[in-house]
Amino acid sequence: LEAVVEVELLEDESLEHAAIGTNRATAAAVAISVRRIFTGLLGNRCSSQSRTDRAAQDQPPTVDRRRGPAIPYTPSVAPIRGANVQGEFMGRFDGKVVIVTGAARGQGEAEARLFASEGAKVILADVLDAEGQAVAADIGASARYVHLDVSNEGEWQAAIAATKEFGGHLDALVNNAAIIWPSAIEDTSLEAYMTVINVNQVGCFLGMKTAMPLLKESGGGSIVNISSIDGIASKNGLISYTASKFAIRGMTKTAAMEWGRFGIRVNSVHPGGVNTVMGNPINDPILETMPYQQQAIQRIGYPNEIAAAVAFLASTDASYITGTELVVDGGWLTGRLEPGLPGSSATTEGFGYNA
Repeated sequence: LEAVVEVELLEDESLEHAAIGTNRATAAAVAISVRRIFTGLLGNRCSSQSRTDRAAQDQPPTVDRRRGPAIPYTPSVAPIRGANVQGEFMGRFDGKVVIVTGAARGQGEAEARLFASEGAKVILADVLDAEGQAVAADIGASARYVHLDVSNEGEWQAAIAATKEFGGHLDALVNNAAIIWPSAIEDTSLEAYMTVINVNQVGCFLGMKTAMPLLKESGGGSIVNISSIDGIASKNGLISYTASKFAIRGMTKTAAMEWGRFGIRVNSVHPGGVNTVMGNPINDPILETMPYQQQAIQRIGYPNEIAAAVAFLASTDASYITGTELVVDGGWLTGRLEPGLPGSSATTEGFGYNA
């Protein structure tokens, strides 16, 4: 069940990946099955009232369940970091230029919007052209969309050239684009395996390699690579995804060591379940809480929460942090709340040491 529940982070879908429609339909069917299974397992503890109570306790108010806790997205109401000598409020990324891959929707969109809200010029890169152009237009003059298949070195070079033309320099790169194709090892073809590796792992490598000269020319900056909790542990059915996310974790450390001398910091972020198209394909509120009852924060994560962690690492607030892993998973990797032991609200009558 955990492998299904944690189907996360499809923030970039290459148009040439022919099985996307099938995968999404399968994921939706599985999500419905998971909902039914967990409803049976949790019984009355998953009543509508109890779900509402738990969500109210753990989640800040929001108007958009997909995005999560509200973040002001317009520069006029950007989070205040200080004021310049003229008394004008300054955003954390004023004068900065940031590239975010997989930015057409979901987690990448949230990251791009947050950077823009705090003063950055943002390049939104994706293969979902219509969606990406719409997001960039909604953000306004501080955003530009570029088509980018992250597995294509030539398209990376074009994206870097567009960035220099748009912003003049580069201060941060967020390698967010990723895909996931769950399958058992013996059922995974080399072609399917390499498709995931090429987008997730090779895409991250090409992004770092291609952006590094402009970051160096700009006097340094930050690279944030989106890995996963499946880059620290794993689940059955995720052979290609886990391999790519472990690779990202390792490449991050190598790049941090090699490029620290140029003032370039490189870190990885490791989200748990996130309320995106892949984390919750049928956009069912029950799947935002039900599968997470045995982790410390008993709900799914939201794109804005991952974006906040990414922005922190990209900012000067993290000026002495490099080569590290920031886990944003609600406690998934910390351990499991056991209903038969004290200290958990998820108790089962007649079960445990005091039964």
